[in-house]
Amino acid sequence: STSAALLRLVQTHCKEIRSMHESSSSSPPPPICSTSALSSFLSGKVAAGMEDDPLLMHALSTLASTHTCSASGWRVDLDEGWTYLELTCSHWLEMEERMGRAAREETSMDKLKALVSELDQSSLTNDDLRARLVSRMLALTNVAVGDVCVMCGERGIAVRFFPCRHSCACVECVMRELSSEEEKESLTSMGFVSLKGSDTKLACFECGRQAMNITSL
Repeated sequence: STSAALLRLVQTHCKEIRSMHESSSSSPPPPICSTSALSSFLSGKVAAGMEDDPLLMHALSTLASTHTCSASGWRVDLDEGWTYLELTCSHWLEMEERMGRAAREETSMDKLKALVSELDQSSLTNDDLRARLVSRMLALTNVAVGDVCVMCGERGIAVRFFPCRHSCACVECVMRELSSEEEKESLTSMGFVSLKGSDTKLACFECGRQAMNITSL
């Protein structure tokens, strides 16, 4: 019946997500284990890689917005599974926002390691986010052992920030932050840029202090 198919669909995805906590297999994770796929499912849409019946998806999404009948065991089971999926999606979105911020901002090595571990132990699959966190860890390692840009972790340090006087960035990474062609030209040709009154809001990549001037080394 349709009601049984709806419940089976919800419970299947709940089981797939829960199994990610227990699985040690190297097989690919279920398609539902990403925020985009789960968000699409909860909105009644079929995400890429999913094989759910679009008609069942639409019916399920519509039914989830109606009043619960506590006298129906089937409806109670359906709502329990649906609530689990909603809470899981909310948790995943919070994780991605928090980890994405850590990958962009100055974050300690210990914190980055803890975040990677948290992501690996969760049921969420986000290879891009994990790669960004690992890249940030590598950048910190490179900075600790040599004169490497703290932003990209690859190119040599070539720019100093003032007034903090930190030398911690490559030209390429700084160039991406400059808002005008005149500033970019000034850095490459004269080796100096004044940011007083500029639309560019550039903070030192190392300490986060607002830069008033930058110079080439």
